[in-house]
Amino acid sequence: MAELLSSSEFRICNSIEDAEIVILETCAIRKKAEDKVYSLLGRLKQLRKKSGLPKKIVVCGCMVTEDGAKNLVEEHGVSVVLGPRRISRIAEALHESETEPVIDISFVWALPPYDISAPYISGVSAYVTVMQGCSNSCSYCVVPSRRGAAQSKPLRQIIDEIKLLETKGYKEVILLGQNISYFGIDKPDTPRLIDLLEIIESESRISRIRFVTSHPAFIDDKFIERLSKLRRVMPNIHLPIQSGSNRILKAMRRGYSSERFLELVRAFRNGNENFTINTDFIAGYDGETPADHCETLELIEKAELDGAYAFPYSERNGTRAALTNNENSIPIIERKKRCKEILDKVKKVALERRKRDIGRSVEVLIEAPGVGRSEGNINVEFEGGRSNEFGIVKIKEVSSFAMCGELEDNCLQEDGIEK
Repeated sequence: MAELLSSSEFRICNSIEDAEIVILETCAIRKKAEDKVYSLLGRLKQLRKKSGLPKKIVVCGCMVTEDGAKNLVEEHGVSVVLGPRRISRIAEALHESETEPVIDISFVWALPPYDISAPYISGVSAYVTVMQGCSNSCSYCVVPSRRGAAQSKPLRQIIDEIKLLETKGYKEVILLGQNISYFGIDKPDTPRLIDLLEIIESESRISRIRFVTSHPAFIDDKFIERLSKLRRVMPNIHLPIQSGSNRILKAMRRGYSSERFLELVRAFRNGNENFTINTDFIAGYDGETPADHCETLELIEKAELDGAYAFPYSERNGTRAALTNNENSIPIIERKKRCKEILDKVKKVALERRKRDIGRSVEVLIEAPGVGRSEGNINVEFEGGRSNEFGIVKIKEVSSFAMCGELEDNCLQEDGIEK
């Protein structure tokens, strides 16, 4: 959106109080996320009464629904409402809104122009959206109803975008999809995710390739075997499990067991013991017993996780879980308690994993002098270094989710490719 607007003579403002246009890109995975949006809309309404700014408000993303769009316009003064698949129309929609509010929430994916790429992260990494939507039916999730069924982006457009990012000096691309493991399944004769990764490695010179978010039910042993042979796809995966209890996983309609998740973890690390695994947990799902929660804590130790996000279960209207009207709802204070216990366990286990790195020399992509990330996507601190280059850091100290060491070498070269 930033690139599209800048090409239409808009420019970013450093202060929300001075902005003529404010854009809210929204999430709806949890109720708290939507609450924050409405809170900010209230603040913007007060700013407008006081100073006349912002002149226009744009709301886009997963919070946008057919039922709610009219309310956003009439009650909150929103000028443009765009669904998740329509954000590439933002510049056009802003001009159209000069005459009347614009509501566009179609599930038809309006692909961005070929010469537009996503904004960067710290000047070294860039996002590349390779698919939109989700065709799963997890009982707790609103994503399929908000973003529509999975739809893969054309292969050549993905490759062209990555090559464009190369010319701009990026060293790393992060492929994005709600369930990226599903890539290509929606289109007959379309390459699958592992094919895409192989093609990117063979046709581009980008130094680091990552992908998120994966789904355990869509990863098989063949995928892992082929992945292990790719040199520039980083040894790190975000693989959400959500619960360590098979009973709860079945209720969630996740399509795999905790045993299968652990098999995948072992397979990823068989080829590279330093392969890092991150995951997601939902704490206090309706009907989750203390025994179910203990199984989650046990899985964290068995998987030797490198990191995790954990959230208290948030009931979302319209989901299968909400429609069942489960009488075994867990009090919010207990959900938060279990969430903290999960995070505490992950922190303890991750620290033991990081201790193994003491004395190792790791390759780091330097984001700024003294700060970078390892191949396993662990934050690394050191003295010196040049931004947007690679270095070797010998690890001296560690914490659960970060490492500190001494920079031994800067600006690596390998086979003519900067690494």
